[in-house]
Amino acid sequence: MCPVSSSRLLLAITIIASVVLGFLGVLYLLVAGLKQMYFWVGVILIGVALVLVTVVYKSLVKPPPITVYWSPSGEVKLEELKCPSCGAPLKIENPSISRVVCQYCGRAVEIVEEPKW
Repeated sequence: MCPVSSSRLLLAITIIASVVLGFLGVLYLLVAGLKQMYFWVGVILIGVALVLVTVVYKSLVKPPPITVYWSPSGEVKLEELKCPSCGAPLKIENPSISRVVCQYCGRAVEIVEEPKW
């Protein structure tokens, strides 16, 4: 017997509950000519069933993962960045930042990658 994860079991129970509630809601709406209360019970049951179906749908639909590959066109060389004011080496701890402050003189240096043609 293969093990079933708790999330799949909860998903199956939610689907079954939404089908049963929707079916009961339709039955109550069919009998709604007898009493007005049956109409509102049917509407509420169908509403709960639709909410459950929406929750199940949102849990099943996941966006595909995005993978980005980078391949440089030429040889990659490590280049040391220096402060234009005092000449000290600049430490770049996060490659996504565009501005670095020199730890020696305090000058803010903007990092701009220019094409080499």
